[in-house]
Amino acid sequence: RSSDLVMDAAQEVKARLNIEDVVGEYVQLKRAGRNFKGLSPFQDEKTPSFVVSPEKQIWHDFSSNRGGDVFSFVMEVEGVDF
Repeated sequence: RSSDLVMDAAQEVKARLNIEDVVGEYVQLKRAGRNFKGLSPFQDEKTPSFVVSPEKQIWHDFSSNRGGDVFSFVMEVEGVDF
């Protein structure tokens, strides 16, 4: 099925990418223990509330309460659909 092909391709892309590398193209990240922190790309803020977890391959923006995986980040920041 074509939906299985899309899912397999998405998993393959995720396996080859480090989320911190992709997000790091848009957000200046600094190591914070096991995670990375930076200023939200979605809100104007002075204190970093944007967190990336390489271990879980997810991100969360506490200032706007958004989060997800590498695909949702690119879709949000670029304003595009999958």
